[in-house]
Amino acid sequence: MAWIIDEFGCKPSGFLAGWQYGRVYVDENGNVTHGDVPGKDGFGRQCIDDYKKNDRRYSDGQLITEFCNLETHTFYRAYAMNCRPFAYTEADINAPRCGYEEPLPEPAVPPNPFGNPNYGLYRTFEFCDEYNVPCKVSIEMKNYTGAVIPLEIGDASPVKLNYKIVDYKFDPIRPIECTLSFVVGDNFLLNEFYTNDERTFRVTVEKDSKVEFKGYIIPDTCAEPFEAPPYAVSIRATDAIGGLKAVTYPVPVGSDIDISQSFVDVLAYCFAMTNLNLNIATICNLYDVSMPNAIDNDPMAMATINPLRLSKDNNTVLSVYDVLVNVAKAWGAYIVQSSGSWCFVRVNELANSAIRMRLYNYKGLYLRSQNLDNQRTIGGSVENIIVSEGGEISIQNAYKRIVVESVFGSVPSLIYNGDFEQWDGHNFNYWTRYGGFDFSRVKRTVTNSSGEKIPIENYAIRFNVQADSGKFLRSNAIPVQKNDTLKLQYRVDTTDTSINTEVSMHYTKTYTTYCLIKLRVVLSIQDENGVVIKSYWLANPDNGTNFQWNTSLSYVGNKVENSKGDINNFSVNFQIPECPESGLINIELYGAEYFSSVDQVGTLEGSPDFGVHTGSTIKGPYSKTTIDDISVSKSSQNSDNDMTGLLSVSENLAYHTENPEKTEILFGDYYPPQGAQLLNSLYAIKVGNKTTTGWYEYGITSGGVPFGLALAKSILRAYQKPFRLYNGELRLKPGQRFFNYLDTFSFNIPHSGSFNNKLFSIMGGDFDLKYNSLSNVVLAELFDKPARSQDITTPSYPGGNEPVFTQDPNYNNNVFGIFTEEFTEQFK
Repeated sequence: MAWIIDEFGCKPSGFLAGWQYGRVYVDENGNVTHGDVPGKDGFGRQCIDDYKKNDRRYSDGQLITEFCNLETHTFYRAYAMNCRPFAYTEADINAPRCGYEEPLPEPAVPPNPFGNPNYGLYRTFEFCDEYNVPCKVSIEMKNYTGAVIPLEIGDASPVKLNYKIVDYKFDPIRPIECTLSFVVGDNFLLNEFYTNDERTFRVTVEKDSKVEFKGYIIPDTCAEPFEAPPYAVSIRATDAIGGLKAVTYPVPVGSDIDISQSFVDVLAYCFAMTNLNLNIATICNLYDVSMPNAIDNDPMAMATINPLRLSKDNNTVLSVYDVLVNVAKAWGAYIVQSSGSWCFVRVNELANSAIRMRLYNYKGLYLRSQNLDNQRTIGGSVENIIVSEGGEISIQNAYKRIVVESVFGSVPSLIYNGDFEQWDGHNFNYWTRYGGFDFSRVKRTVTNSSGEKIPIENYAIRFNVQADSGKFLRSNAIPVQKNDTLKLQYRVDTTDTSINTEVSMHYTKTYTTYCLIKLRVVLSIQDENGVVIKSYWLANPDNGTNFQWNTSLSYVGNKVENSKGDINNFSVNFQIPECPESGLINIELYGAEYFSSVDQVGTLEGSPDFGVHTGSTIKGPYSKTTIDDISVSKSSQNSDNDMTGLLSVSENLAYHTENPEKTEILFGDYYPPQGAQLLNSLYAIKVGNKTTTGWYEYGITSGGVPFGLALAKSILRAYQKPFRLYNGELRLKPGQRFFNYLDTFSFNIPHSGSFNNKLFSIMGGDFDLKYNSLSNVVLAELFDKPARSQDITTPSYPGGNEPVFTQDPNYNNNVFGIFTEEFTEQFK
């Protein structure tokens, strides 16, 4: 398969000479070819220098694109040249960046709650568009191995791609549905698509052998008339993004809290949950000043975060859907399925003259980089899009002031593998054994109606010997902030407890046997190099209910008297008081011990034993004890002097219109520790092992600014002045490629005055594959220059006020403002 990497025009000398156009293609093996541009005059001469004029964006020898062939592990670079085929390639074989290692690894795809089923081709139907371009619909069925059954024929509009119209240029998720309409005969029953499994039927739509949509049939949206066949049937399919709201993000817990994922890894993890296995395209050229910025250097691949930050305010992990929303929102981007890929698109970059895009496979392995050819022209001498009558132009307001807060927030308190299900045959994952700690992994049981105990596929840990102070099992660390309170809970099986009475002439002794679960809760404070500089231990004197932090070595003992209950219905919990400092908590399990408390009553008056004597305790024989489902919940209670985030503000230098609500993002730059130092470092974006120092937009800005301020400036750029919205219908001229959601449209309409040469992007609409139309479409005007603004970034504190700007919009006759009379004249 070959793809377009460049398109250019040349014009010979002569008064009547016209422009000639050509395209450059490259395939996955680095082979370069030249071809004509459909609907335009072909390129006639051998070299570009043979012409008087040209509009090619690349000079001779300039790098056009770089890409990987993952099957051969070869890295290709394509460079521009003057003569046919107008580009050449260089290659690096066995390239590590293209997945080469010895042995070759298989990229990780996370466990999927929907499973990873096989799909077999079940139904198909084909049609041609109005220009005789072939289109094909394939319906696959989960685990299907039968014959392929063709459907009869497409209806009047067999396939429409419906992108929901959004109101805001920065709406992070752009969902897509596909409506299939076809005529069926006797070999079709609509109820075959009714199923309780929303992923039984997978749909792929292709046009000219290129994927335009992939998703799943929505079972409850099928419609057919109550009549004899043949008749028209309508079925809808969705891109599966909405279903990700029910899937918890698979945090890749590992050795400690020092987990790192690139944003490309995060996207790959999320999109893997759709089971669609689509490539991932990123259009993001916002760089930290420490990053290289060549065309193959993707900030989304170089910037990393700690995925523990992907949590809600209540300390639970975000859903996969919420993760996608928060990642897109932080970068000023949106996510959409378009042309067979999941696309991550920074909104402002669609206005750039050269749009740099990187492509990854569904596992997150780099494929190639390229410049996106997405600009379409409406009107003028090079028109390739026709505007239907009845369209409307409206005006939307600008923004005066943008406020973005990079929120430190909290990370979830989690004991990984607290249910002891993950086991490598010798140890529990995410727990470390010390001193030869003696334990077993055992199955839990339930009692059936006959009173028999039945083993189930649920495992617990059994302490084989009584607790020993030198032998324990230690959990991975849990990050906490100063003043956090925690609750620790676990289940305990039936314990060997009893009450025995000894009677003599002089006294009665009662022995009450109980189990003591022995553990430690350790809070460690580390320096910037990860060295522990201070520790606290939790203690409960006399194994009671009063818990406190000590600076000396201490244990926690929980008395358990569970002679009748079982592990399925008996649990122990206790509150951990406010953490004295921000740091890392580890839970250490030492096991169990058995004790008998002795109450003695003297029964013979006048004897030395007369009266009540209590409090003596003796150690009893050990009985193997089982616990399970250890969990921690956390409540954050930041003190008033703790910084909670970084506040970034960008404000127009003139003309007030409206102020949107503050935007909160989960990630940002590192700020010197001040109260919330641990959470501060966990939320920060890193490049390698270093925190970021400033961000700039490639080709647009040069000076680095805080990450949150870069977002504020991006939003202000898109809303820097009143902008137009177009609502109507667009159609392709013959020979043009089909619409893409990433297309931009340059309006160049004769006699339209100031409306010429304005650039618009898609906010939503209906793509009709047969009639090559884009109906009910909403387009929003883009701006290619940053707004003139004043900007600040400052720490944010609980109860603190946002910084206030004071300025005179009429200062010096507004020469520094953007709202000049020349501009406002356009809207009269």
